[in-house]
Amino acid sequence: MNDAALAPTPGYSYRIAIWFQVTRRGERTAWYWSYAAFRAIRLPLADAELMQATDTADVIDGHPFRP
Repeated sequence: MNDAALAPTPGYSYRIAIWFQVTRRGERTAWYWSYAAFRAIRLPLADAELMQATDTADVIDGHPFRP
């Protein structure tokens, strides 16, 4: 693993974990887990897709506390 993989996400003090969901209306949404607020916070979809493309955030399957 290189140093870039361990670097914090730009704009955050840690590396964030994001996930994507589809609403009932078929809209794609992005979320990340905030350790400070201890809750999931919605993220602009364009920002999340950019973070995924540039590998600056970890992409997980879903909410970290839901099975």
